[in-house]
Amino acid sequence: MNFSKRVRTRIVWIPVRKYQNIELAEFSVNNEGMWIRIAELVNHAGLKRYYKCKDVNDAGESCGAKLCVVIDSDTKEATLYKSDKHNHTNEKTEIAKIKTPVKEFIRNLRAQNLNAKDIYKRLMERNDLKIPTYNQVVLYIDVLQREIKDVVIDLRMLENWLQTHSTTLKEEHRAFVISHQVLHNKNTFYAVISTKHLFKLAVNAEVYHLATMQKLAWSNLPAFVLGATDKKGKFHAICIILCGSLNYYTFKLIFFNIRTKVKELFCKEMRPVVIVSDSEAVQDAFADVFQVKTRTCWRYAQKQIVNQLKWSIRSPRQLMKDLNLLRSVTCPSIFDAASELFLEKYDHLTTFIAYFKEKWLVNDRKWFLGAARPSIQTNFGLLKYIKQIKDTYDEKLCLSLQLPQFLDVLINVINEISTGYAADKNIFVKTQEVTKKDWIIGNEWVKGAKTNILLVDDNYTHYEVTNGVQIDDDDDDNKWVSFDVFIKRHFSESRVSIPLNKQLWYLSKCNCPTFYKTYKCKHIIGLSMMTWPQFNEDCIEMEHDVNIL
Repeated sequence: MNFSKRVRTRIVWIPVRKYQNIELAEFSVNNEGMWIRIAELVNHAGLKRYYKCKDVNDAGESCGAKLCVVIDSDTKEATLYKSDKHNHTNEKTEIAKIKTPVKEFIRNLRAQNLNAKDIYKRLMERNDLKIPTYNQVVLYIDVLQREIKDVVIDLRMLENWLQTHSTTLKEEHRAFVISHQVLHNKNTFYAVISTKHLFKLAVNAEVYHLATMQKLAWSNLPAFVLGATDKKGKFHAICIILCGSLNYYTFKLIFFNIRTKVKELFCKEMRPVVIVSDSEAVQDAFADVFQVKTRTCWRYAQKQIVNQLKWSIRSPRQLMKDLNLLRSVTCPSIFDAASELFLEKYDHLTTFIAYFKEKWLVNDRKWFLGAARPSIQTNFGLLKYIKQIKDTYDEKLCLSLQLPQFLDVLINVINEISTGYAADKNIFVKTQEVTKKDWIIGNEWVKGAKTNILLVDDNYTHYEVTNGVQIDDDDDDNKWVSFDVFIKRHFSESRVSIPLNKQLWYLSKCNCPTFYKTYKCKHIIGLSMMTWPQFNEDCIEMEHDVNIL
């Protein structure tokens, strides 16, 4: 028998970050999705919680990666410590079981930008190959993805290509490099590529969109689509940005040079109103260059909140419903009051409330409607546009292309987008369009609406309208005793401003959520019909509604 003493491995703990409380620390750990708590130790100094990697097979080799959260008994601050990197060999063992011909077949299919499910279906059709399991295919695709990310970009070759394609072209639908810069000392770069036809959209665009989470990519060379939505809610691409460094200074330089190039090419100034983005660096840079407000993409914020709710509540449907109502508030001061009521209603969810308050009420509170003037509230149009590009050009924008091939293909893609945009007679709608359905809804609403004229000035008649909801006498603006009472009261009334000049009806304003999302609402249409009995869809002059750029 072997009675040799077991050697104990000493763990070296490395401090990572500090948190204000244990709730935020636990959220960070749970959000990674790879840790399981294994022990808890309490002493006079505080509390210690230990975690291990959940991907380790108990019967196999242990993983050196461990995690420890230390809570100070006096300050209640939580410090996160980590040990070594993950070193378990489960993944390598599974991949080693895949035969070389199968690996080559998977690599070729991955080069066509197919996902794991499609690749596995193709494998099942092959009778001459030993078919691995679906999990083995997924693991091998992850390995291929990491290999691609490790590719180093040749900045000198990239700079030569950008300079060659930087000549301003007379053709409307031929892509060229609008602006670029390569910094060899910082190992970073940026480039803006478009056609004159697409780039001209920036002259009249007001609501811009740029999502850093969704991109076209080759290796570590991401290509972002910058575009704008018109008053009809349709997304229009303006240019594609290649960016090697996603920081504030790079985006500020990009936006500054875009503004300069628009003025140089079209002798007009850009007049943006707001940018909707999921990146704080993009928002800050755009705001500094154009001196405008910014908005956080609600789609992005909603996804982050839902992921956090998974750890706090089993059925978050009612909470998300209330959160959508909170987002619909169009007045910043009312939003502040409503937020406090929302926190009170869900104060029993301590972990979620701590996260929500710090993340979405302190650090980033630009996700509700009143954070900026009326505009399309999410990047949904942009995300849909990027998906269409990927679906159409998936074989061209594949990850297996060399950098020069990718850049040449990207130029061809932009050329085709510009040509197709003009062929489809796409137009940039600068004022809201009223449909027949809008007329019907407005006409039905005004029949039962209660209106009160508050003020008449030189340009507008200001109304207060009630939406027909029965309100208790005790529920006044100064007595919002709960979040439910606030919802009942706040969304039952609206303030509407109608121009005195009928021809300027499209300049009407309302503080209801519908107007902030679509630039039109039943209140404006109904009051216009009530103010001018002859006001209908046949008497609107349409020359100001549509502009073809």
